[in-house]
Amino acid sequence: MVQLQENQLRQMLSTAAEMGAKEALREAGLDKTQVSKAEAYRRYSRKRIDGWIKNREIIPVKMGNSVLLNVTELEAVSQTNQLYSTHLRSINKNK
Repeated sequence: MVQLQENQLRQMLSTAAEMGAKEALREAGLDKTQVSKAEAYRRYSRKRIDGWIKNREIIPVKMGNSVLLNVTELEAVSQTNQLYSTHLRSINKNK
């Protein structure tokens, strides 16, 4: 059984709320829903994006000559990996 400290749970809930707010903005048409692969490389690094595509954690969409990535998917994978490496990996090591 995984046990979280209060600050870890607080961080996870805060991240979930932030992602929900960003998604609401996108659904309202106030923020981009997709970015180019080049923009994703700038935001998250080429190594991460290529790894996420290879592992099918994100699915690129070809539109004409452009390759687009869903912003919600990018943020979800990024936050999940960050939360795991920050909180859960240390818990699993202590077992």
